[in-house]
Amino acid sequence: MTTLSVRGINENVKKQFEKAVVEKYGKKHTVMGLEVEKALVFYLTNGKSVDPGDLELEPQNPVAPVEKKPAHTHNHRSEDHGNITMFGRAFIDSFGDYEQVSFKDIRKLASLTQGVIDERSVQKRVNYLVDLDYIKPITNNVFEVKIENSGF
Repeated sequence: MTTLSVRGINENVKKQFEKAVVEKYGKKHTVMGLEVEKALVFYLTNGKSVDPGDLELEPQNPVAPVEKKPAHTHNHRSEDHGNITMFGRAFIDSFGDYEQVSFKDIRKLASLTQGVIDERSVQKRVNYLVDLDYIKPITNNVFEVKIENSGF
């Protein structure tokens, strides 16, 4: 993992990007870098540059702050369910076109998108994906991706 610091970004473009990330994930922390990385990969793949002046941007309204969640969500079942549901969406975005995925890949996604690093929380997310029939265990550490009609 690395840090990227840049100067000279149009403030309106930056705020629109942050707003889009918050709308998608419900937070900025731990997912902003993932979305910036996706944007960089898209640029490198498509080789297109866009002048911010050419974009039709929404007028800026302040983004409502996202409620800070407690550090220990094991006592907050409804909040944990929301996090796991968001994880399902992130899984589809990241691995929906794959045939197989490893436990290590799922752990990395949980860490990047939600800051989850403990094995129990990662396993909860694996169990959730199995329950939704998004993945099917092949071995203890490898899963078949079975997303056909995700509902998202």
